[in-house]
Amino acid sequence: MQGKYILLVLIALLVILPPCMASTRIIAQGAPVFVGETSVDINKALASCRIIGWWPAGSDMAQPPEKSITLRALNEISPALSKYTFGFDEYANHTGTWYCVDKQPRYAVFDVREPEIAIRVWDLDTDSDVSGTTVPVKANITYRIDTNLDTALQLRYRPDKNPSDSFMTVKLTNPSGKGITNIYTDSYGAKNVQILTFDSNPMVESSPYSWRSGADWNRASRDLQGTFMYPPGTYTFALSQNLNGMQDTYKAAGIIETEGILTSTATITFEDPAVVTPAPTTGAPEQTPETTTAPEITVTGTMPEIEQPETPVPERTTYAPLPEWIVLAALAIAGAALSVLKR
Repeated sequence: MQGKYILLVLIALLVILPPCMASTRIIAQGAPVFVGETSVDINKALASCRIIGWWPAGSDMAQPPEKSITLRALNEISPALSKYTFGFDEYANHTGTWYCVDKQPRYAVFDVREPEIAIRVWDLDTDSDVSGTTVPVKANITYRIDTNLDTALQLRYRPDKNPSDSFMTVKLTNPSGKGITNIYTDSYGAKNVQILTFDSNPMVESSPYSWRSGADWNRASRDLQGTFMYPPGTYTFALSQNLNGMQDTYKAAGIIETEGILTSTATITFEDPAVVTPAPTTGAPEQTPETTTAPEITVTGTMPEIEQPETPVPERTTYAPLPEWIVLAALAIAGAALSVLKR
């Protein structure tokens, strides 16, 4: 009974407590923020500032800003500043540092940036991008993420973030389009084989970021029946990000082309491990053994003709049909026997 009550308490806490993802919404002063983020708490970044302004790079900041935004009226507390959206109209063409205008000396409030993400298939041996190429099944590869969104998971800019705040998702699919959630380091049943979870929710706190277990993925692994678990062909890594509801913001704005902003894909083709190229022949050519020719035998005179014995042809055996009266008598006897048996 006690276990039942404990379970009910835990469920109640899950309902009452706010989601942990909200911790990336609180930004520090001067923090990088991204066009499209919604419900961001900018109060700490503003301090007592009411009006923010933007100057083009290299401009004289002694002059009025090229663009300014009044965030709240004098002596007003605005709840909207706890759920602020970095919209396209205000910020898409005005990236860079925004400063407090109504306070002296001026200070940076936040740094607006366009989001950038890219996933690549990375060869660890050559330290190079091999996306879209064909490699041996035993190639030492991993996936690599390059992005400017790593700052959204750094404590100096988002002081309330926690380890569960990953907003990126990576999906790996095989040539048939089936998702891969686990990777084998060796064939099923092999000594020291490990089954590792695919890194589908990376915590990208610095860029570039690499999937650590990628080098342990053994594409030549076989299952219990001896079939390859990872058939040869083209595999796809698909990356998506949704920092503070950014995908909904882009969708609402009608922006469809999001490759490199919200999504990124990379492919790699693995050769068939069953195909073995024969090794080239080396050394002297194989010697063909000489053939010995039998000496000719000359026969003189005429060979006597040998008579073949005649094979007797077997005669066909014929059978005369039985007379009618014998057939009728046999049928009558059979019928009588059947009637006796039935009694």
